[in-house]
Amino acid sequence: MPERLVIANTSPLFYLHQIGHLEVLRALYRCVVIPPAVQAELAAGGKAGFATPDISQAEWIEVRRVRSQELIPAVVDLGPGEAEVLALGLENPGSLLVLDDRLGSRVAHLNSLDGGRSRPRRLGPYGSLPPPALASIFTRGSGANSLASNC
Repeated sequence: MPERLVIANTSPLFYLHQIGHLEVLRALYRCVVIPPAVQAELAAGGKAGFATPDISQAEWIEVRRVRSQELIPAVVDLGPGEAEVLALGLENPGSLLVLDDRLGSRVAHLNSLDGGRSRPRRLGPYGSLPPPALASIFTRGSGANSLASNC
């Protein structure tokens, strides 16, 4: 059975990078997909002087375009990154969306992108991983070759 496609928005990537734990996503999912709008938002943050991850150096992060622009939600308060993440989710049923935005999560739910749950799942830090799993994530190292890429 193929693994579920994981599609991430800008803020989770940005903030995990800020605290030095971007590798958590890699350890949990092996491969993360982002749309071009997320890549552009990260680049804009870098140009504005913020420390952002260099997507071109992360072989485990794949930039994937939305095939059908009609699927991009026309929600005024959604940013381009959130909108493209949701569109990729619509194009790839069963995918896991990594969002931190309440409105984006609500739109995902309204479009049945939340696995049929009655509400978007809210998880604490690192979801429901037990402490030994967390320890293994942080002891694997954060070098470019610390984990094999699935992308």
